[in-house]
Amino acid sequence: MRRFKRGSIIATSVLIGALAVGGTAFAVSKSVSNHREAVSNAKQEIKYEESSLKSFVSSMSKMSDRNGYLTSSASLSKLQQYQKKINKMPVSYTDFHIKKDDLKNQIKVVKLTKKSVISKVNSIEKKITIQNKVNGLFSKPAVVHSKVTKQPIKDGLTSKQVAAVYNKYVKTHKENSKWFSSIKSMVNEANAQLKQISTAKTAVAKVYKNNKVVSGVSRSNYNTAKKQVDKIKNAKVKKQLQAELEKVLKVVQSNEKKAAEAKAKAEAKAKEGQQSVQSSGNSVSNSSNSSNSGVSSSSNSNGSSGSTGYAGASSGSTSGSSSSTGSTGSSSHYSGSNSSSNGSSSHYSGSTSHSSGSTSHYSGSTSHSSGSTSHSSGSTGHSSGSTSHSSGSSSSHSKPGKPRTVTEDGGGVIKGSDGDATYTTGTFDGSDIPWDSFQ
Repeated sequence: MRRFKRGSIIATSVLIGALAVGGTAFAVSKSVSNHREAVSNAKQEIKYEESSLKSFVSSMSKMSDRNGYLTSSASLSKLQQYQKKINKMPVSYTDFHIKKDDLKNQIKVVKLTKKSVISKVNSIEKKITIQNKVNGLFSKPAVVHSKVTKQPIKDGLTSKQVAAVYNKYVKTHKENSKWFSSIKSMVNEANAQLKQISTAKTAVAKVYKNNKVVSGVSRSNYNTAKKQVDKIKNAKVKKQLQAELEKVLKVVQSNEKKAAEAKAKAEAKAKEGQQSVQSSGNSVSNSSNSSNSGVSSSSNSNGSSGSTGYAGASSGSTSGSSSSTGSTGSSSHYSGSNSSSNGSSSHYSGSTSHSSGSTSHYSGSTSHSSGSTSHSSGSTGHSSGSTSHSSGSSSSHSKPGKPRTVTEDGGGVIKGSDGDATYTTGTFDGSDIPWDSFQ
């Protein structure tokens, strides 16, 4: 009995031992199988991650062109989705449930690729933010894809706001591309528009201040202010300043109208004065012409032609009488039967003789002396009748009735000729010689 029990115990122990060894072997076998499976799974997952990262890179490469301009596919929402997926990707052996040394190189590659893609996402995300901030300075986006337009700045924009965008987003960004050059130029454009608004407001203040038009404003002042206001791109500011300039223009136009009216009145008054002076001159001229007409008529009525110039004078000094004799300047005037003169002109008339200056009036026969010619005044023309001329030391006289001539023949001897005989009458001393001494 005791022997049976001992045998049973030994057999049982052997059986239990065998079972224990088999269980351990099975556990070890199962563990090895699980590890292999985990490594295999890790390899598959790494490949998937690598493929996803390459897809992200390819997608993001289309978000900007070769000049750096953002394309229509660039959007913050897409980048945020990429960011979430990348952050969930395992990059450690513990994440793959494998040993530390398992797939060490593959995991390292995944880490580097993931880091590069994240950097790319952040870069594009930053560019989008910068562009949005700069576009936010304007009423409409100034940079859209590769198209750059100088849009009006937004209402209420200040220099401080522009400076804040530049310092936070533009100044710290490092990129050498046409896109970034455009971004910087748009910041400058915003500052330039603000400066133009300031310049225009200063110009307007010179013609419109404290809600009223400045006294003494001129068209030139208005034009200067208007020129500056026209350069403003912001519609709200431009409209406000234009409204002020409209008030200025009304005052300028009113002043110009008043000035034009005053000028027209002054010119009319000056013209009226000129017409008055001209009218007065015409009156004086007409009066003078009337007087001259009277004198001319008198002269014409007294004049006769040919040898009848001394009508009614038969002989000697008894044939004509002098009612008046006048002398002015170098001229002598004679009336009667006989006269002579050393002056420049001698004038004879049946009744009255007049002289002024070197002008002579004749009626009847006329004589000229000292080489000068006598002409009638006014419109009477030259006297008619028999005429004789004398020059140098020669004198010319006409005797009533039958004309005769007298000449000085050296030594003051006077010789006369009536066509039939020549005779000596005496000496010539410049005094008048009686007509009857020629008989």
